[in-house]
Amino acid sequence: MKKALKFLDENLEAILLLILLAAISIIMFMQIIMRFVFHNALNWPEEFCRICFVYSGFICFSYCQRKRSAIKIDVIVNLFPNGVKKFIDNVGEVFLFVFYAFLFVQSIFLLQTTASNGSVTSALQLPLVYEYFALTLGTGLAGFRSIEQFVKFIIGRNKGGVTA
Repeated sequence: MKKALKFLDENLEAILLLILLAAISIIMFMQIIMRFVFHNALNWPEEFCRICFVYSGFICFSYCQRKRSAIKIDVIVNLFPNGVKKFIDNVGEVFLFVFYAFLFVQSIFLLQTTASNGSVTSALQLPLVYEYFALTLGTGLAGFRSIEQFVKFIIGRNKGGVTA
């Protein structure tokens, strides 16, 4: 059980992104075959793939946070000594967490509003709240990964200054 949790901790986002990419590829290939071989295009694959793409975009927030590869401007930071670099990096991580937390809270309001008006997608007739949940999922996972990185940093500092 512990190995499975560790595997999920290290690979959750990559697995989800792989599943979404595979789904997009398979469904779009099927749509191409239907359109050009059978001359009968389906109306739902584009919408399904768009939803998968939206989910993959927001899950990338968490993936980048896990890999510590968020967009940063290194040119100015690299001019400072290592101690200052670590401080700036940690301040940046705090700002990212605040950003993710803000988006997470706003996404909850968006979900409530969308659920109350009962909107559905045009082709699949799915409640639109399922599509908008991508923002909640992505920012929630990214916020969790941000906290995880901060805890690893604190634990690493207590063990002799090794950062995550």
